[in-house]
Amino acid sequence: NRDLFVGKGKPAIVLRVDATNIWRKKPEPKPGYYVQVAPAKAAVQLGADAVVTFLLAGHEDDRQEAENLEALAAIGQECQDFCIPFIIEPLAIKAGMHIVQDFDIMKLIVRVASEMGADLIKADYPGDRKSFAKMVRISSVPILVRGGPKMERERDMLQMVKDAMEEGAGGLVFGRNIWQHKQPARILKALNAIVHENQSVQKALSILRK
Repeated sequence: NRDLFVGKGKPAIVLRVDATNIWRKKPEPKPGYYVQVAPAKAAVQLGADAVVTFLLAGHEDDRQEAENLEALAAIGQECQDFCIPFIIEPLAIKAGMHIVQDFDIMKLIVRVASEMGADLIKADYPGDRKSFAKMVRISSVPILVRGGPKMERERDMLQMVKDAMEEGAGGLVFGRNIWQHKQPARILKALNAIVHENQSVQKALSILRK
């Protein structure tokens, strides 16, 4: 219903203006691709509240990374021109275009994203608090923790969120860990309790299991 997205208190609309085939399984991507599919102006015309793009590092061909950076530089300038927030999603990849938890790459592209003019960064949690704290210090803008693949253990997910928030995360960008959950409304309330109310993991679990 379009009315749900109009007026005070409406959900924010974030428009992705690029595409990649890194998640395709058949046929498996070899060098893979990154391409801009819309200008930032389109987000403004559609009434979006922000623009989001990928920053992929780890290509076998450095020219692909250069093309990605070139596209982001242009998109970022457009976002400034139209005064719309610019979110960059930096992802570390390897041959075959698979996402990897390579902290050396992750901290590099978080820094690059912040220096390219991102207003917010949507990044993977690197696996431990100490590493995430380093990423937060490297970035000049808030980091939103990317949900990534669906996590099977609720306690593990909530603990990761708690650790990230305590180390300076600006918030979350979760998709399938909410809408693929058997109780989406409750997991959302549990996450909200940690992020916005500074509640414990145990309290969040009690909200989930009521």
